[in-house]
Parts: sequence; C-alpha cells; structure tokens
Amino acid sequence: HPFIEELRQAKKTIRQLSARNAVIDPQKGRHYFTQNPFGTLTGRNSAWGALFAGPKWNRWLLTSSWPADDEQVLVSADIKHQEPAIAAMLSGDPDMIYVTEGSDAHWGLGVQMGLVRPCKNPKNRPERDMFKIVNLAVLYGMSKYGLADSLGVGVEEADRLLKIHRRTFPQYWRWSEDCLDQYTSGFAFTRHGWRAKTEGRINTFKNFAVQGGAADQMRLIVTHLDQQGVCLRAIIHDGFLMTCPRKRLGDLREAFQVALDLATRQFHPTFKCQFDFDVYDWRYADPKGRLMWDHIQSTLTNIYGETING
Repeated sequence: HPFIEELRQAKKTIRQLSARNAVIDPQKGRHYFTQNPFGTLTGRNSAWGALFAGPKWNRWLLTSSWPADDEQVLVSADIKHQEPAIAAMLSGDPDMIYVTEGSDAHWGLGVQMGLVRPCKNPKNRPERDMFKIVNLAVLYGMSKYGLADSLGVGVEEADRLLKIHRRTFPQYWRWSEDCLDQYTSGFAFTRHGWRAKTEGRINTFKNFAVQGGAADQMRLIVTHLDQQGVCLRAIIHDGFLMTCPRKRLGDLREAFQVALDLATRQFHPTFKCQFDFDVYDWRYADPKGRLMWDHIQSTLTNIYGETING
C-alpha cells in the first residue's frame, strides 16, 4: 500500500539522519562512502555510508556534476536477472539458459514450467511476482515451508512448485547438489578463486556459488570498464552508476556492452546477459523515491521558503 511504503521510507529517513553517516563535502558537492570491497562472505561489496543504502529518495540527491552541467548525464546500468543468469551459466542447464537469456526471466520461468503462456508485457501480471519469488528461492535452497510462507500459499502448493522446478531444470539441481558435496571439504570456492570457510555450516552456503559468481562477474566488469576509461561513480549490488557527456551516451552504452560480454565469457562462451540502461538528466530521479522526495521538498518550502538546489 502506498501509505505503508511512505511510512517505511519515513522511518528509514529518521534512522539515517539520526546516525549522521551520509558524508557530503559542502564545497565540492561530493558524496563520500566506503565501497568495502570483498565485505561479504561471498565476495560482494558491502558499502557503508552510501546514499544508495538509505531510503529511495536519497538517490534524488545524486547528480552527474556539481554545479549543474546540462552536458553531463548520470547513467545507471543494471544487469537483468543476474543471479538466475549466473546459476544458468554455472550449471549449464540448457532450459535455464534459455529462460535467463530472455527479456523477462521471471515470467519465462513460469512459461518453461508450464504454468502460464508467453506474454508480450508481463510486468504487471500478478503471477510474475510469484515466479520471481520461486526463481530466487530455489537459488537459496529454500524449503517448501519457507516458500509457502513467502508466497502466502499452502505447503502442498509450494511443494508442487518446487517439484515442477526440479523436473524442468534437472541439470541445475544436480549441479547445485554437487556444489554442496564439494563444500564438505571445509572450504567453498567460486570459479574465479574466491574462497570462504564453511566450518560445517553447509546449508548456509547453498547460494554461495551463485552470489560468489555474481561478485566475480561484477569485478571483471569493473576491470573492463576501467580499461575503456569509463567514469564509474559507484557499484550498487548488480548495477553500476556512471557519468558521461550527453553526446557520448552511445559510446558509453557500447563500452558497457563490451565489458559485460567480456566478463560473461568467463562463465559461458555464448551467453548474452541482458541489462537495463537508464539515463538521468543531471539528477538521479528514481521513481521509487519520488513520493518522499516531493514531500521533503514541500516541507522545506513551507519551513524555509526554498527547496534542495536543483
């Protein structure tokens, strides 16, 4: 519900402002935070103090330049369905590869499992949310009880969905179980060498290969972007925040495609990862944060007679 979401964002805002951990240089207009590379068990970054980690309206504070420059744009490039795609590539499951190379891996999952028919625009279909939960739950090794709770369905229905998934993607399931068998040695490894001690906690490592593989892919992409001279501002889970002159947007898109393709070939020789490429005119106008941003702007106007610059 919109009101509940607004309330949640307001509570996150209060916690963030109380902590005072958003470091912004008032002279240069730069936001500083620690990227904390390799900060998690799987080797993913664990950024601290970043505006991206706070309420969604925080993203509206981010700009491509300071002061404003109409020729500079802010670009967000996000890998679509990264975790299911990594699972497909690592397992080599042909049906999972087919699904994750498509335009919508969550709806494609439902189609492949025989639960729905192909659809040109499935984004607003209620079943898609269910398929997304199933898609990710399987990667985490979620039980039928956990899946039932997440979906709000009975245990029998959750068990049915898991059994259909296992029948549809048998090669993935064999690979996933083989990974757990290998972790009994005391260590878990990603394909590119990231290592973590299992210390007998095998069940907590069910998603290690996928999350660790995603972290490997992100690091490879950063390397290839840097080699092409791309101005990379931040890494956000499965996405990248970049800036460039407006007239070079085509070059940036091509550079990102090259970096993504080169990194992906380290996992699978022919797989084509999909990505979203969103361009923002100066300010990072994330639609998910607009409601709170507008509310804050209105409040500042009522109190001080002005809004946040820009």
